[in-house]
Amino acid sequence: MPKKRNFYKFVLPLLVFLVVVFVVISRSNSRNKDFLAEIEHADEEHKFRLVGIVCSYLNRLYVEPERIKPKEMLRESVSWLERMIPEVLVNIDEKAEEIEIFVDENSETIDTSRIKRLSDLYETLSDVLRFVNKHKSDKVKAEDIEYAAINGLLSQLDPHSIVFPPVDFTEFKIGTSGKFGGLGMVVGMRDGILAVISPIEGTPAYRANLKSGDKIITIDEDSTINMSLPEAVSKLRGDPSTKVILTIESGKSGTNKTVTLTREIIEIPTVDSELLADNVGYIKIRNFQEDTSESLDEQIEQLTEKSGGLKGIILDLRNNSGGLLDQAIAVSDKFLSSGIVVVTVGPMGKHQELRKAKKASKDFAEYPIVVIINAGSASGAEIVAGALKDNNRAVLIGDLSFGKGSIQQLIDLLDNAALKLTIGKYLTPSFTDIQSVGITPDIMFSQTRVTEDEIIMFNEDLYSREKDLRKHLDESTEVELPFEKIKYLVKNDDVSQEEKDENYYNLPDLTDDTQVKFARTIILKSASSEREEILKELNPIVEEFKKSEMEKISSALDSVGVDWSTGKTVVSPVAAVSLNVNGGEFKAGEEVEIEVVVTNTGEGTLYQLRGISESKNPFLDKHEFLLGKIEKGEKKRASKKIKLPENIVSRKDEFIIKFSELNGYSPDDVKNTLLIEALPRPVFAYSYQIIDEGEGLRGNGDGIIQKGEEIELVLLVKNVGEGASEKNIIALRDLNHKEVFIKKSKLELGKLLPGESKSLKLGLSVRDALDADSFSVQLTIADTTYGSRITDEITFPVSQKGDAKPIKSVEKVLRVKGDRVPLYNGNSSETPVVAYLKSGAILTAERESGSWFRIGMPDNRFGWIPSEKVEISLTDEAHSGGEDSPMAALELLLNMIPPFVDLDTETLHEAYELDHLPIAGTVRDDNGVQYVYILVNNNKVFYKTGHGSSGKYVSQLTFSCDVPLEEGQNVVSVVARDDQELLSSKSFVITRK
Repeated sequence: MPKKRNFYKFVLPLLVFLVVVFVVISRSNSRNKDFLAEIEHADEEHKFRLVGIVCSYLNRLYVEPERIKPKEMLRESVSWLERMIPEVLVNIDEKAEEIEIFVDENSETIDTSRIKRLSDLYETLSDVLRFVNKHKSDKVKAEDIEYAAINGLLSQLDPHSIVFPPVDFTEFKIGTSGKFGGLGMVVGMRDGILAVISPIEGTPAYRANLKSGDKIITIDEDSTINMSLPEAVSKLRGDPSTKVILTIESGKSGTNKTVTLTREIIEIPTVDSELLADNVGYIKIRNFQEDTSESLDEQIEQLTEKSGGLKGIILDLRNNSGGLLDQAIAVSDKFLSSGIVVVTVGPMGKHQELRKAKKASKDFAEYPIVVIINAGSASGAEIVAGALKDNNRAVLIGDLSFGKGSIQQLIDLLDNAALKLTIGKYLTPSFTDIQSVGITPDIMFSQTRVTEDEIIMFNEDLYSREKDLRKHLDESTEVELPFEKIKYLVKNDDVSQEEKDENYYNLPDLTDDTQVKFARTIILKSASSEREEILKELNPIVEEFKKSEMEKISSALDSVGVDWSTGKTVVSPVAAVSLNVNGGEFKAGEEVEIEVVVTNTGEGTLYQLRGISESKNPFLDKHEFLLGKIEKGEKKRASKKIKLPENIVSRKDEFIIKFSELNGYSPDDVKNTLLIEALPRPVFAYSYQIIDEGEGLRGNGDGIIQKGEEIELVLLVKNVGEGASEKNIIALRDLNHKEVFIKKSKLELGKLLPGESKSLKLGLSVRDALDADSFSVQLTIADTTYGSRITDEITFPVSQKGDAKPIKSVEKVLRVKGDRVPLYNGNSSETPVVAYLKSGAILTAERESGSWFRIGMPDNRFGWIPSEKVEISLTDEAHSGGEDSPMAALELLLNMIPPFVDLDTETLHEAYELDHLPIAGTVRDDNGVQYVYILVNNNKVFYKTGHGSSGKYVSQLTFSCDVPLEEGQNVVSVVARDDQELLSSKSFVITRK
């Protein structure tokens, strides 16, 4: 499994999950006077003051001042603005030391030659922000521009320095405190419905007998169908002793019940334990929060009491992403009576501080300890592991840790924002800098996975670490070699991610955990509590374990036809290799079979022959082809079937197979090329109509929403793309009013062929208590396979019941006067047009309201037409209905159609080894094109506005540009937006050597 496929497993939880940081909480308010003097004169209208404040802290506190390069930071800052705001384009000329910034049709050139210090950066960036803010769209808030610009400049320093906007900072503080007022359950979205994932024992949710899989239908009478996950979490949390009423649908029986729960202070469990056989204690520390040290005391006391005396402790720090520095030190101190725990180093290597262990009555120093770490062990977990290893207190097993050796300080900013700034490094007690290196375990475990579909045996660098993050602080030491290395067989994991989520706060079955079993064996065989003494005794244990695991691996390989036996070769073998890729050209969604064929044409025998693929395409990278033993004259094959995703974009990639053989008789590399053609995508267009009369509805039938009505939102969706949509979803979410109740917010259209239309209905209830004259909903129509989507914000006017015009029943035959006469949703020209009628069309009016007639439509719908657009027919010309009636043949209007992007050349992805690429095309829209822009690897390289000479948007916008290509993979995307804020895009990949 390639590293990129595992990126999210370790790195994103380390960077995005609530407990991700290793911080020193600071409430410093001192600021550089020079910067503050300038800030006082800042433009009060826009208040771009945070830039100066952040620059002040950088000037005084940043860990490596030599990394502060104001010009580079400015370039990245404006590049973030470019990525955030569509109409912003930045051209950087490093030779001329100029940056040209375009905001739609406005431009400004910045001279960067004078930028030498952070104060220069502050002045220049403030001017840039005011210019962008003046000309940007009103939809982008000024504060969001400032946060983006600051995070852009911070991203040039290291991956951990960041500014938290107020909402994010609130969540962050919950993560590091481990406490909040709430109900005590993990919740998440399951099939689009808010559901209980895992109740935490001893909490209100647990006592109320809420179970994993239970659906939360309402929170205090507010439908959760409308809510995003963060909104739902916010409503579930609250001050202790306050009550919340939930409607719960049982995950098993499907029956509903109402429960009233009282919020409490919820402590997120950070430490858990289990007593293993022979009185070996197992302790899992998930992260380091305010109560971790205290919880550890409690868990060890419980284990000691239960066992009558522990023989040793297994301390599991796998996937522990860190947390609070003081808590990591306190946990280390529990197992040390003396010695250095950690060395912290401030900016420029100054202000070294040695944090030492203190002897205490609760020290647990008399029995052996084994610490388990992996690539997900970071920061605080690495402090504990390093302290116990360097102080000769514990044996470490597992995998190389993450390698985050930096310290962040959390600083309060204006408006409840906060700065997390890297202000130092920490060293292990032996003064070893682990930054971007990690801590090496004494016994390194390397996993092997063998299935019919895939073998993973030699790709040991499966997971991303600190060194893989952009702009990581440089390493200053080399990776230490382990005492021993064990290759072990991993059982095939048939547990779903949902099941793992459900048991997040529960310990897994440890009887099948290879590393826990090995750690237990070490403890039971150890006669000492000192690491070095334990390691002296380990050789026979390790050799026996290695032999046992290798037998398992060989047996597993034999079951898939690979002879992994060893031997010496007296006479040289010769390997003739061929690489077959059935045709070399594939469409997305097809299966690629890569076959390696090796014939031994020499006299000797090949042993443990293997090949590993390398490619810029992650789907072709790091696949293992194990051929094993090949005797003289024998031919062997190893193949790998790769199912290409249906949503993969067009691309052409080279891949290489590199070989290795036990005795050094490795054949030469072989390579081939794969051409992938994307499948045609579905594209959605839609229109909507309000129906406020009919079965199950409560309204007056005028097509206009009044307070107190229960209505249907009828959606007509058409696939205007070239590809079919097999799996899709329509989601509706209220944006700002809990008095608007959406009865069912997510529906599936089913299969939708190109050119096919389908309609569906969503129920809404507008309560009398609505204190507004309108409400907005967000509509998303998405294909779940290709990612094609249309997202729109719809605002509905709402009137009082007393404002409605009187309606009476009539039976009149009408003839349409004039051509292309609009049929409206309601008895007002302010409502949407649902269709256009031809001159002379005969209609039957069923209702009349003032100067409007209501016309019946198929599927129990209706429309309104002004009386001035029709004349009453004196003869009975109306059809009685049926397939031949004018209304049955009526084609409903699609008024929300995204723009279409057409490239002049559709095979651009076949270009290879170019340093630039000419791209040209046309954007077409039924109304007007706002703009088109081109991204290369998320960097904007081209922008063109659709403003015509008349000031209106043009309906057809041609574009052309010469796109620069970087070495390696280039993801090129052409993005267009129309005047209805609807987006379209086309993407492909070009690989440059």
